Amino acid sequence: MEYQEKINLLYAQARELGIICHFWHIDDIQERSLETINRKLEDDELDLVIDKLEDIDANIGINWEEIDIIINNVINK
Repeated sequence: MEYQEKINLLYAQARELGIICHFWHIDDIQERSLETINRKLEDDELDLVIDKLEDIDANIGINWEEIDIIINNVINK
C-alpha cells in the first residue's frame, strides 16, 4: 500500500469513529527546517521537536508558526 493510501485509510478510520484529525509527517518538519534555518535537523533534534509538538496547547494547535518556534527553541538550546 502506498503512503498516500495509508494516510487516506487512517483518515477514513478516524472519521468512522467520529474523530477529527490532521496528520503531520517528520518530512514536514525537515522541509520546514531547511526553509527556515537552511539545514536538516539531526535525529535527536527532530525527536525533541516531535516531543514538543505532541505536548502543544490545543488552543494553539500545530501550525507552521509553532513548528518554526519549536525548531528555533530546539536548535538554540
